[in-house]
Amino acid sequence: MTTSREDTKSLVICDDAGYTKIGHSKTRQHVAAILANLATLCIGMANAWTAPALPLIQRQTDVILPLYATEEQASWISSLLPIGAVVGALPAGYLADKLGRRRVLLMMALPFFLGWMLIVLAADSVVQVFLGRFVIGVAAGACTVLVPLYNEEIAEDSIRGILGVYFDFIGCLGILFMYVLGACLSYMWFTLVCTGVPLVFFATFFWMPETPTFLLSKHLFLEAEKSLLWLRNGSIVYHGRTQPEIMRLLSRLQETTRTDRPSLLNKTTFKTVAIVLGLMFFHQMDGMNAVVFYAVQIFQDAGSSISPSCCSIIIGTALTLAILVPTFTVDRIGRKPLLLMSSIAASICMAVLAGYFYYKDNDFDVDSWRWVPLASLVTYVSFLSMGFGPLPFFMVAELVPTAAKGRVTAYAIAFNRSITFMLTKMFPFFVHDIGAYITYGFFSGMCMLAAIFVAIWVPETKGKSREEIQLLLRN
Repeated sequence: MTTSREDTKSLVICDDAGYTKIGHSKTRQHVAAILANLATLCIGMANAWTAPALPLIQRQTDVILPLYATEEQASWISSLLPIGAVVGALPAGYLADKLGRRRVLLMMALPFFLGWMLIVLAADSVVQVFLGRFVIGVAAGACTVLVPLYNEEIAEDSIRGILGVYFDFIGCLGILFMYVLGACLSYMWFTLVCTGVPLVFFATFFWMPETPTFLLSKHLFLEAEKSLLWLRNGSIVYHGRTQPEIMRLLSRLQETTRTDRPSLLNKTTFKTVAIVLGLMFFHQMDGMNAVVFYAVQIFQDAGSSISPSCCSIIIGTALTLAILVPTFTVDRIGRKPLLLMSSIAASICMAVLAGYFYYKDNDFDVDSWRWVPLASLVTYVSFLSMGFGPLPFFMVAELVPTAAKGRVTAYAIAFNRSITFMLTKMFPFFVHDIGAYITYGFFSGMCMLAAIFVAIWVPETKGKSREEIQLLLRN
């Protein structure tokens, strides 16, 4: 006969074989989330690849490559990634609900690898680079849907925010990694390095479990129990340990199955979708992706006294370090204060940058002010990385009811990437034809509108269970 007792630190199962201790450590949840986010590392590297690559293939440096792209072709090289992301995001939710979050994430390693190989082998073919960027974009779009979904479903409520922030933190690591590679290696070598990261992702994430929520939705109760026990750092299957959480997950699935499919005329559903789309809209319209994609060119235009490559590395470092703030505070301070702080501060930074370019473009002497673009952009990306950079993605997974999560998240990411395409395609023309100061002034205004949106519409989800969040939205 088996007996059990539980204290604040561990559960001890006593049977004929002796005692087996099951700890309450959250380490395995962190490990699974970090390995899932190696796909996000691929996304960050793909986003930042254009910063060191475009000046080389547009002949803006002394390095001569077989590959050459005009300004129009270069804008397509940047913008085909988000177009592919839209294509990848739309079916990702459906596939995740049919095949599982883990399985579809593993499948995305192949298009990441193939896309980079197309670029490596492109020689002088710009069309092949187009195709490679599009294929990488398909994988990036799907992973942008799946990684936050996976992290949210494996997490306990107490660390859901931290695991969610990993998405942007590791993505920023990918951006910094690419900026450093671009400054230190030749075009061929820093592109070739990108082909190896998807292989590392596949080889390590392969050993991680499927989410208990998905397994329960497929009535795979024993597998869900094993997954949950592994994630909660257990070593044997013990029904008494996992049953309360299993029952909560089942109850949540049954409740959302009954209520998640009303039309948008339903007040709660309309409100949830409006908040989700608003977060995705302002996440892009704050201008962060434009800065990441065109960092080197921005500093070239600004006439910075520091080399553009060094400036981009400083930007990438600021992105990565600043994301540590929400990593340790999002479950203490809350989502809403961080969103408000980041959007207001980013608005001020963009206004300062717009002022600098206004004086520069109108032939004022700005030689003594050439530090302003770097200081403004470092402060800008730092504050966005504390709030509007990482928080919208995992808040989508928090806000959307369980049964509708795959579909709504896919639509939200597709919407987000559609805006990314528009901005990355048009950004060079806005800067050169309309004016840099007008472009950055526009971003400043959008950041302030984002703060107003958060203050009025976005609920605080810190420390709330998924049931409490849905009740808050309904009320």
